[in-house]
Amino acid sequence: MGDAAQTVANLGVDYRLNRAVSFDLGARYVDNLYADYSINNSDFLSADNDGALQLPSYSLVDLGTTVRFSLFDTDASFRLNVNNLFDTVHIAESNSNIHAADDATEDQLWNGVDKRNFVWFGFGRTWNASLRFNF
Repeated sequence: MGDAAQTVANLGVDYRLNRAVSFDLGARYVDNLYADYSINNSDFLSADNDGALQLPSYSLVDLGTTVRFSLFDTDASFRLNVNNLFDTVHIAESNSNIHAADDATEDQLWNGVDKRNFVWFGFGRTWNASLRFNF
């Protein structure tokens, strides 16, 4: 499995267009994720086992905007977020450790991961909105 630790890098940018409107953009890169494993699993009992399955790295971008205004003599804001803006397909977790065979064909793999694994894909593009009142 190697000595690599999980790598997560984040970069964020905020831009205020004027007093009322602002935008924010966030990007994150995730690498060195591994599938879950149990030390009691027979696959891990031999000294020459392949270790936990390393999952493919991925990058995600989020975009948000906030609009501030007054309503009924109260400061308020409306916020809209788009998460995973580019609808990136990625594996968030794997509950199995089936390593790809050296002679595996492309139709047996997804991004280098054996398709027989039990994985959870991360959410595609989602959005959320909020309305906030300060009083």
